[in-house]
Amino acid sequence: MGPWDPLSDEELLACWRDGDGASGQVLIRRHHRTLSRFFANKVPSAVAPDLVQESFKRCMKPSAEVSSVRAYLLGIAFHVWIDHLRARQRERRLQRELEQHSAEELGVPPDQVLAGKVERRLLLRALRRLPMEMQVALELAYWERLSRTEIAEVMGRPPGTVATWLRAGKQALRADLARLARSTAQLTSTLDTLDQWSARVRATTHSEDVAPS
Repeated sequence: MGPWDPLSDEELLACWRDGDGASGQVLIRRHHRTLSRFFANKVPSAVAPDLVQESFKRCMKPSAEVSSVRAYLLGIAFHVWIDHLRARQRERRLQRELEQHSAEELGVPPDQVLAGKVERRLLLRALRRLPMEMQVALELAYWERLSRTEIAEVMGRPPGTVATWLRAGKQALRADLARLARSTAQLTSTLDTLDQWSARVRATTHSEDVAPS
């Protein structure tokens, strides 16, 4: 254990901002997998490492007091993703507001690392077909176990809006899975609880994330 390991995330961030690079490396090791998981179903695997790096770079900028570094980093990652999608939107000359599109509509290919069992592929495809903010809200709730208040902080939206996204998103997800499944048996094996789905995906992404260089 190094001298920085006992420090809290908030203490590490403060030291990093004061120029202590070693504390920054410890913070990156702690949260690299979280940010990798955030981008995994939203951008191609070749792009994700650059967005993870950009997210850590932006957290170095002075800001208001940070109460939760994990939520803070996820909030930065969300805005890094939005910036990436806005650039893609301009390239594709899409006319609607960005938030009205899904990741699938924006032509973002899924990360092949997350391919595997049919049920998991169906879940990830259904998530990518949701409006992008609804997708993020569900993933933050079920993969990262954030509260509605924390999700609202990450996404810069009122908690009531987040609650609506979670209710509507879960219903839309189940309805879309019913359309995507090729058989009743496949649908039955996929339509267990969202908590069980998320546990599978978390376990997969934890074991398959690439460690920081």
